[in-house]
Amino acid sequence: MTAFFWVTVDTEAGRGRSFDKWVVGKTEFGEFGVSKIIGVCDNYRVRATFFVDVYEVGLYGEDPVRSVCRQIVDAKHECQLHTHPANLNHDWSRQRMSDYSLREQEKIIREGLDLIEKYAGVRPIAHRAGAYGVDSRTLSALVRNAMVVDSSYFYSYNTFDKGFVMPRTIGRLTEVPVTVFGARLGRLPVRPILKLDLDWLPLRELLAAAERLVQVNSIIVLFLHGDSLTRTLDEKGNSANVDKLESLLAFLNSRASSLVSEDIARMSPLPVTLPLVTDVPISLRFALSGFPTLLRRTIQTQLHQVSEQKVQDLPVMLALL
Repeated sequence: MTAFFWVTVDTEAGRGRSFDKWVVGKTEFGEFGVSKIIGVCDNYRVRATFFVDVYEVGLYGEDPVRSVCRQIVDAKHECQLHTHPANLNHDWSRQRMSDYSLREQEKIIREGLDLIEKYAGVRPIAHRAGAYGVDSRTLSALVRNAMVVDSSYFYSYNTFDKGFVMPRTIGRLTEVPVTVFGARLGRLPVRPILKLDLDWLPLRELLAAAERLVQVNSIIVLFLHGDSLTRTLDEKGNSANVDKLESLLAFLNSRASSLVSEDIARMSPLPVTLPLVTDVPISLRFALSGFPTLLRRTIQTQLHQVSEQKVQDLPVMLALL
């Protein structure tokens, strides 16, 4: 099986935080945000897709958001759309895309596309909903805005159609879910579902998961945030997540081919992905240190499995657009 990997970066500061710290990554040791991620990826000849929350112009103004969009595009990486609509309209009672009507979602997406095109000179073709808050109306709104790739699905998080973990075509849209796997701790019967996230996993578990995933996944989605490298910066200017990212990119480059959403849009048919991997070993040390995350994901997984029904195709409305 030919495996591909896709480096994705949710690029956002969030309300009440510092854009310079959480996106630009300004520190006394230099910048560890978007520019550092670009630099590490460039060293391994990997293009990344930055899903930019351009709606943060409503929080921080146009200049910093425009600068980041231009920086990404000028470095030959992808600047795509990340939707957190409340950051622009300040309707904090409705923070997910799924909180809005179809017509409202069409407008939200169009506004985001127009802003990124204005700042970066390119019109996005790919999308990830903030907090995985996608529903069937979101997918319809994306299609109506001529978008062709979405990566908003995260096993058991979304409000509908929860059960699939492999890329598939939905109408005129290619959905590439966030890559997940089942973690195994010795002989325990529980298999918490974790995502391939630089912030969630130690290097040992990242490499163990990647080793299994390249055997079964057609497209492996590596998940980062714009502040991922800043989060683990120590008092000497070293970042554990820089080391993790470098090691993971080196491994994936040796076993798979990198791609971005432009490449996914040209794939026809989509390569085959096998069912969910459920046997990635995790260490006792990680299980203990990451207990809150593991407990939360275990509960979510069990609730999902209890309520899971056969996954059906999404509403016919998508095929009629």
